[in-house]
Amino acid sequence: MPQSAQEAANFLKKAADQGLAEAQYEYGMRCLLGEGVSQSDEEAFKYFKMAAPTANKHFEHVNYQVGLMYETGQGVTQSHSEAIKYYETMGEFERIAQIYLVGKGDVPQSDEKAFHYFSKIANLRSDTTAKYEIGKMYEEGRGGVPQSYKQAVDWYERAANGSGKHGGAMQRLVEIYKSGKGDVPQSDKKVFKYTSEIALGALPASMTQAQYETGKMFEEGKGVSSPSIRGACIYYQSAAARGHGEAANALERIGEKTCEEQIAANPSAFFQIRIPPSM
Repeated sequence: MPQSAQEAANFLKKAADQGLAEAQYEYGMRCLLGEGVSQSDEEAFKYFKMAAPTANKHFEHVNYQVGLMYETGQGVTQSHSEAIKYYETMGEFERIAQIYLVGKGDVPQSDEKAFHYFSKIANLRSDTTAKYEIGKMYEEGRGGVPQSYKQAVDWYERAANGSGKHGGAMQRLVEIYKSGKGDVPQSDKKVFKYTSEIALGALPASMTQAQYETGKMFEEGKGVSSPSIRGACIYYQSAAARGHGEAANALERIGEKTCEEQIAANPSAFFQIRIPPSM
């Protein structure tokens, strides 16, 4: 005969109070959700914390849950230092790094510790945010590392060219390559590469301006093998459709008929141009 939710919760509580870790986790979830018992963040936290020391692979994420509740103050007095202890157990290095990056609650800001945990993430998996943050620290000389544009560019490029294609890293690369900084030489080719990626949507907030800049580089032949009015028209039109005044002026200067003729031409003439997203 099926048990009611209340009966199931009572059974789990007895097992939990006898020290069965999996029951402690399951009962904590019932308290958190209010299934068969009165909803209580405090009771949920109590049983999650009981289960955490002996959590196995079936419910090891209970450590993350305890850490999150400490971080947010849900069912327990907020403590970022306690949250870090549980996140460390789970290998949640990004959350730890973010706490140290700005300093939260009882945890003081520490660039050195943020750099340490971002480095752990970057070495363990393809995490573009961690690589971007390491790049920023090298660019600004923070986190206990010497200032180095060369190292910054190396990490920004890992973030920009990884599976996540970090738009913020692309924007920093554009700024560095635009004029060249420190031991990194100026490169129109690199500026075009990353500006056109942003124009295609890698960083939505900067997409319209990037479309205009890409059009301008096509028109002037900067960063590309030769000028392309066709490419310029495609990107100017996309930026103008989003309200970019300078792009609209550029289209007027080139002429509507010229653009129509160029866009209708063979796509393989000069470039296989990637089309930016429409409105």
